[in-house]
Amino acid sequence: MKTNFSDSWAGGCIGCLTGIVMMIFWFFLTVIITVLIGAVSAWIIGLFFGKTILAIFAAIGIKGFTMWELGAFLGFVAGFFRSNVTNQVFNKNPQND
Repeated sequence: MKTNFSDSWAGGCIGCLTGIVMMIFWFFLTVIITVLIGAVSAWIIGLFFGKTILAIFAAIGIKGFTMWELGAFLGFVAGFFRSNVTNQVFNKNPQND
């Protein structure tokens, strides 16, 4: 009797490993995307306010970087945080009023 591969335990293991690999890939991909978005955003902001922002950082002793580098760093850090904000208006349960 021939068994289907998806019915065996090996099929479940491969599916589980594929899911884990895809989750890791998605995690790194989102971090890379946030770095790119941060760098581009800071570059655009730097076109208008770059000298002011860099002067503020220089006044507190942080020197030697450009606006896009600042944005890339902040995008990298922000890539590890997720928002848990919920809209309380739409999540009300009328039975609990």
